Amino acid sequence: MGTEQINQNSESISCERDRIFVLGAGFSAAAGVPITENLLDQALELMLREQPYLGSKINSYLSQVCRTAGNSKSSFQKLSDLCTFIEYNDLREFAGGERWSDNGSREKLTLRYYLSKVIVNSTPYGEQIPKLYLKFAEQLRPGDLVVTFNWDCLLENSLEYIGTRYSYKMESGVVWVAKMHGSVNWRLRRYRSPNSFKWNDLEYNEFEDIPPVYYSEEVRNNRRVWTPEALLGEIDPYIVLPGFGKAFDVRPLSWLWYKPEGWLWGKKQVVVIGLSMSNDDFFIRSVFLDILPSFLGEEGRSVVVIDPSKETLKNYEFIANEKGVQLLSEPFSEKHISLFENGW
Repeated sequence: MGTEQINQNSESISCERDRIFVLGAGFSAAAGVPITENLLDQALELMLREQPYLGSKINSYLSQVCRTAGNSKSSFQKLSDLCTFIEYNDLREFAGGERWSDNGSREKLTLRYYLSKVIVNSTPYGEQIPKLYLKFAEQLRPGDLVVTFNWDCLLENSLEYIGTRYSYKMESGVVWVAKMHGSVNWRLRRYRSPNSFKWNDLEYNEFEDIPPVYYSEEVRNNRRVWTPEALLGEIDPYIVLPGFGKAFDVRPLSWLWYKPEGWLWGKKQVVVIGLSMSNDDFFIRSVFLDILPSFLGEEGRSVVVIDPSKETLKNYEFIANEKGVQLLSEPFSEKHISLFENGW
């Protein structure tokens, strides 16, 4: 997909609706989807049970990165530091020609797999989906853009259940779901034949040096296929892990990150839900620092942030005093949905 086509499509779609939703981990919390507070612990427990050798190895890495600060590190910082340490070992294997695959070392792919498995096992679908998320999905309309930094498929499950069409691609007449950090049902590169699942090309990349991204609806909710034997095989989740390896891992999604100000063409309101935007999440902070101040520079535009984190005001202090900004330090709830529908 060429740059000119990207710009044309962005402009035509963004004009259909005058708002954009931006979702973080806090959006999915009320559905029981684990976030950084317990996601790593659950993934390690599952790893140690199903893959004792690799699980023990990754657990020893975690012990190494926690030596300096111990339990004083936040859950997110522990995960971020662990991923950075695994990236360091991935680099060593790459230099020595010992890397497991083009997608990463065994330890990196194992961590991705088990983080994703915990998320898939915890994400409700069908009649299990809480009313809050079905109501959120019901108020979305064709032309709405939802930018999400979540790996889970709670939004997709909700849209599918109520019969609203969505797409990971930029298309008219659908809700466009832009997953900036990948997804549990995505993978890099085409899997060697024969395939057990249908994989669809997202067509994000036209350059030979950037691997293509594929998605499958068949692994999104089918918990039975996430077996110990499936590790390092066809189900190879492409999720962008935190840490310093992110700058490299996110490149297959560079099309989504290209000119993010394009998200805001024709928009009047940005609604951010559950994205606390911590200081060490440098990519997200950089995007918001780049686009939000100029967005608010025009009359009639607004930004609403909904997040229960006590750090919310501090993390958004660069726009806190701007006209049209509301920072709501509270959990996302049904009362907010009525405001989406009826106006703030």
